[in-house]
Amino acid sequence: MTQIEPDRDDAAWGPRGTAGVSFAAGLSFDAVDAVLGGKKVLDGLSLALKPGEIVCLLGESGSGKSTLLRVAAGILPVTAGQVRINERVVAAAGFSLPPDRRGIGMMFQDFALFPHLSLLENVTFGLRRIGRAAALAQARQALRRVGLAERERDYPHMLSGGQQQRLALARSIAPRPGLLMLDEPFSSLDARMRETVRGETLAILRETHATTIIVTHDPEEAMLLGDRVALLRRGRIAQIDTARAIYRTPVDLGAARFFSPLSEIVAKVSSGMAATPLGPVPAPGRADGARIVVALRPVGPLELVAPGQGVPGRIVSIRGAVGIDLCEVRVEGLDRPLEIRQASDAALVPGKDIHLRLRPEHVLVFDLD
Repeated sequence: MTQIEPDRDDAAWGPRGTAGVSFAAGLSFDAVDAVLGGKKVLDGLSLALKPGEIVCLLGESGSGKSTLLRVAAGILPVTAGQVRINERVVAAAGFSLPPDRRGIGMMFQDFALFPHLSLLENVTFGLRRIGRAAALAQARQALRRVGLAERERDYPHMLSGGQQQRLALARSIAPRPGLLMLDEPFSSLDARMRETVRGETLAILRETHATTIIVTHDPEEAMLLGDRVALLRRGRIAQIDTARAIYRTPVDLGAARFFSPLSEIVAKVSSGMAATPLGPVPAPGRADGARIVVALRPVGPLELVAPGQGVPGRIVSIRGAVGIDLCEVRVEGLDRPLEIRQASDAALVPGKDIHLRLRPEHVLVFDLD
């Protein structure tokens, strides 16, 4: 009886550069509506992807991320607007090009593997149109690239979770689609193997050149993988930009909260400045008397300085991570402790008095709703 592999993913992947190249396709959504279970999930959504681009979708549960993938793939119809692939309309109200004619590879969150088929049969399943010899060659190439060539006769239940993820990836790239849709591809992996699998998956996506949409709930993951990051909110794109730009200049307070924890201070504007217990903060373009939210991320806006060079505070709690201290610091005049992430320092302990200096260039300022 064959033993199930332990759940380890440090086994060798295939050589990089061998995944096979696709003809990348452009993809656009133009004012698309989609209804699921009687509820409008996409609401006038517009989005355009350039050939070969990787876009990561972020958003709260129910924001429309997975629905967008299913609309693109032809699994769910649209009720208004249009979806285009290479400027060809593939979906509109009352019309939907069949999924198998769209040139899209899908990788579902649960992998959707066929338990009664071998690994090789799983990968060749979507290659029936190209003939058996070509199908076997492309399937084996995909299995080699994900490091499963020696397991082609095995069945999915004989694989670890990480290996099943790799099999699902091989199946999605084997037909060399111009478009790839990945729905939470790493959510079932533990933290130990996620980084390796994520890195290899990104390498494969770059090798194929396929235009790719990745749905994820993890902002850090989206920022690592995507050429651009799109934040969905109530069925629309709230913001889309490069990871650097969307992190530095979030469109609103809600977007900023999504990308990192925040310490928030309500303040009033006077002569273009807002007074806070940490010091003045520039608030350009706001009228005198306007109320704003000064938002501080755990990294960047505050630095520890020598006594007399900043505002006094006291560490009320501290949690250690690998090389990092996560501190809560009480400052007079603030209702809640500030969250600060610092390089590990044995001298930082609960009850210690410290001094903080504000770095206004790293502070986010939003109008108070």
